[in-house]
Amino acid sequence: MATAAEEGDPEPERDEDLFQSGLMDSLFALTLVTWTESTFGIDADLDDLDLTAFATVAKITDFVAAKQGEAASA
Repeated sequence: MATAAEEGDPEPERDEDLFQSGLMDSLFALTLVTWTESTFGIDADLDDLDLTAFATVAKITDFVAAKQGEAASA
């Protein structure tokens, strides 16, 4: 997302499909999973790697919040 902003492109809407808009592909999504793990101290399981969970900014936010909640209750 920062790349789009750096290039002067508008930031995606919260519910905009990042795959359909061309802002993200499957390779970038996997990079994003790795980044969220290291940045937010969460662990994504193989079951979590359904790319639809990363299709929108809202879904990414929900994913991180859910994983942080799991970590806090563990």
